[in-house]
Amino acid sequence: TPVWLSLMALGSFLIAVGLLILPHDSGFGELCAKLMTGMVEGKRTRIGFLCIGSGLLSGVFGWILSRRKGATSAG
Repeated sequence: TPVWLSLMALGSFLIAVGLLILPHDSGFGELCAKLMTGMVEGKRTRIGFLCIGSGLLSGVFGWILSRRKGATSAG
């Protein structure tokens, strides 16, 4: 399996995990407010946003690597 494809798969998995970790009954404003508190919901929200952010970064890096591989094999 190419590295770029593995990075994109890892990114998708992390985004899914992050969305499942976030409290489902809260809007974006409430999530931001919970993020600033030190309570249990704040820790859950922080971990959820961290997973989503890491997943997005992993997906973007995988996409960049896939474009770079395609450019080098075409040229």
